[in-house]
Amino acid sequence: MTPDYFATLGSPLIAGRGFTAQDHAGAPPVIIVTRRTAAAYWPDEDAIGQCLRTMDASECWEVVGIVEDTLWNVTGTRGPEEVFTAWAQMRARTSFPLRALYVRVRKPSAIGPVLADLRASEPDLPYMEVASLWSQMDGQTRSWRLGATVFSLFGVLALALATVGIFGLLAFVARQRAPEIGVRVALGANRRDVIGLVVRQGMFFVVLGWALGVAASLALTRYVESLLFDVTPTDPATFAAASGLIAIVAALAFFLPARRAASVDPALVLRSE
Repeated sequence: MTPDYFATLGSPLIAGRGFTAQDHAGAPPVIIVTRRTAAAYWPDEDAIGQCLRTMDASECWEVVGIVEDTLWNVTGTRGPEEVFTAWAQMRARTSFPLRALYVRVRKPSAIGPVLADLRASEPDLPYMEVASLWSQMDGQTRSWRLGATVFSLFGVLALALATVGIFGLLAFVARQRAPEIGVRVALGANRRDVIGLVVRQGMFFVVLGWALGVAASLALTRYVESLLFDVTPTDPATFAAASGLIAIVAALAFFLPARRAASVDPALVLRSE
């Protein structure tokens, strides 16, 4: 890897340093490892400065940096441990050919001028394939995106069913308590009092369901941890957003039943009874 590799891919450096121009062919060999690799080889030690030997144990490669784990790489593999070597040092020790050149641009259309400049400066440079990093990762992530979309649709469907259920429950409760509400209105209860009565009763079931749902989610999130990306299983922002959405939907579901209950004519209710 060249000095700008991690900056180009946007991979954050956790500890130590990245590759520099001083990591040339004649310098002591160095490597950068991922967080997962550091935890696997040196679980109770600082990985920086440690020695990782080659298969024939003839040379020690010093760990100079630790980067964040990557779920997938451009080859389509996901290994438990990854190490990165300086390109100049690896090229001096192996006959491994140059396989890829990564260029970071603000938008895909900007790659054209970059390639034109490269061809003008190196007309004999072979180009086996020119593609964006996203296009290489697209095939690997397509199934994950499809799965996320399906689960999102299931979530929307569950939310819709919950909204209908809350609405139906409150409408039923308000209808069953129509005589009581009629008496309250006849005794002087105003529209706000009636709406508050219906909403408080409905909120009890919403809060109860929310508490049970949060408890179940906290207990089951460890089973989906491997499917999550860039978010923890117990991410507070995610739980807060979901709770806020449920509160908004519940408020909307309360509105019509509470409004109907507040519009009860006590004379009609009492006469029907």
